Amino acid sequence: MCHYEDEKINAVSRFIGTLIASLLPAVSIFTLYFVHNMLARLGAIMTFSVLFSFTLAIFTRATRIEIFAATAAYVVAVSIFEIMSRAYR
Repeated sequence: MCHYEDEKINAVSRFIGTLIASLLPAVSIFTLYFVHNMLARLGAIMTFSVLFSFTLAIFTRATRIEIFAATAAYVVAVSIFEIMSRAYR
């Protein structure tokens, strides 16, 4: 059986969480830019918001209300991008 030091596990967890936190908003906006069907866009927003909330739940010690608030803010930001991108097409 292997034993890993807590500090190493924490460092890897922080790295993965930071990587996902950096990439998820950018990937979601990039994806929405290329999806033209409105139903598919809504599905993509829902999928990315679920991934966002799961990431918060797994990699942070946030409470449920903090995860809810952060996910709501994330969806608002992505939705504003969606509205603005339609205005320039």
